[in-house]
Amino acid sequence: MFAEMFWTSWGMGSSHTWTTTQTQWLLPYVLGWAVITVPAVVAGWLGVFQKAGQSRWAALIPGYNIYVLVVRVAGLSPLWCLLLLIPPVNLVAAIVVNVEVARRFGRTEAFGVGMSVFGFILYPWIGFGSAEYHRLPALHTPLPQPLRRSSESRKP
Repeated sequence: MFAEMFWTSWGMGSSHTWTTTQTQWLLPYVLGWAVITVPAVVAGWLGVFQKAGQSRWAALIPGYNIYVLVVRVAGLSPLWCLLLLIPPVNLVAAIVVNVEVARRFGRTEAFGVGMSVFGFILYPWIGFGSAEYHRLPALHTPLPQPLRRSSESRKP
């Protein structure tokens, strides 16, 4: 009984169909959000790609810009591009990619997680700010250890 009240009170009953009146208010907000965020992220990618030594035009090509961001900027395997296409997995994959990009620009993991939510603010901040790109080992690659001399390894 509770489920019926819940679904029917929200207009989601089995016999109910969505009308134009119910959905027409949503379109301006969605389009407005897209008009603001997409150019901001692409503009940020232009700066990020340039700082990473990649061509700026690559940020303007859909699909290829993701490949460049994942493989060339973040230094991850191309398989991460495929993971971004799988709906439940892409949320985690996007966070991993953004954390790795943030790491390459000397930012923290928390900043990378924030890039997943506020990319329209943080990508331009990295792209046009004072952050410098550092070529680091790929994710989960152990950092190289300094070589020990044979005299250091033996202690009397």
